Amino acid sequence: MSSNEAFSLVVPFLLALATFAFAFGPRIQAWASRHGSGKAEGPFGTVLVSIYGGYFNGGLGIVLLALFSLWGMRDINVMNGLKNALSSVLSAISVATFAAAGIVAWPQAALMMAAATVGGYVGAPVARALPMVAVRIIADPALTPGELATSQLSRGT
Repeated sequence: MSSNEAFSLVVPFLLALATFAFAFGPRIQAWASRHGSGKAEGPFGTVLVSIYGGYFNGGLGIVLLALFSLWGMRDINVMNGLKNALSSVLSAISVATFAAAGIVAWPQAALMMAAATVGGYVGAPVARALPMVAVRIIADPALTPGELATSQLSRGT
């Protein structure tokens, strides 16, 4: 099995784990602090997510949101802004690396860049206008209303 095949097998599980961490981040963080496991803050998680994002980038948004949730961040708008900034930096580094290697299909890449730019300008004001619960549902459609209500009640918000 090649490394690409192995990675393709692992990605769905990584994304499922990230979805779980994003959905239950406050509970996971509370459990970890009660059991003396410390915090997920620091360079280790960020480096792992950055390597994943530079290599694959698929699902990077939910992986970053999960990391931020484990850090204790709660404001979805701040999380989205930081996610977009970090994703942009990772993408720029990846594009520069792949471009230097001569393996970028520029016509398709230009189309994707244009679409991502439009999406960024349209998505940001919409995300700011919506309540946090709605943005969480849109950002992670795997969350059910019951899970959201339970998480909101358990935090008292």
